[in-house]
Amino acid sequence: YFIIDDMDRVIDDDMKTLLFQVVRECVELHHCVTLFMIDYNELVNENMSKEFLEKYINYQYQLCDVSYQEIVSDYLKVYLKDEFFSKSCKYMRKNQQEIRKHVLTIGNDVVKWISKEIDDLEKNLQGEKKERCTWLKETRKKLNTSLKNPRKVKRYLKNIENMLSVANTVWFQKENFETNEYSQEPWEKYITKISFLKAFLNEEYEAMIAAGD
Repeated sequence: YFIIDDMDRVIDDDMKTLLFQVVRECVELHHCVTLFMIDYNELVNENMSKEFLEKYINYQYQLCDVSYQEIVSDYLKVYLKDEFFSKSCKYMRKNQQEIRKHVLTIGNDVVKWISKEIDDLEKNLQGEKKERCTWLKETRKKLNTSLKNPRKVKRYLKNIENMLSVANTVWFQKENFETNEYSQEPWEKYITKISFLKAFLNEEYEAMIAAGD
């Protein structure tokens, strides 16, 4: 079996032409099966057309779309489990359901907030509002793709676990921790939001860090 992935990420037309030759060679190999995992719309050009692929590739299966919540729900069987919280202090264990709930909904909440912001800005598009609206639309488009990327979701959940472990060790082990300023804030939401930025909007996150914000 040959598995060919990421062909749809190639943007150079000359390289797409080379891929066109690779596909022809692969499908003519005897006693071999070649699996192409592609996004049609990203791959096609004058040589690599849908018609060409349909001609040379024997069977085609279109994967159904998957939502952010479906991916997170599945990964919550591995991350942020009861066993993880059982090693934490009682205070953090008390908040574990709230943390899971926020992790599950934040993706859709952010996209909804961006869409509402775009709608409000489009009522009066002038000057900086127009520039901000364009940026928000690009951000929404990027999020709609990255929120469905299982690798990014795994990175996101792992980072939440790491930050919770640090908070548990460094902060919640202190005497009278419940009276300090961190405990008085919605710390579980802050941790989730920071992890969300790092995983899905990394460029914006790095810009905020560089600005000292």
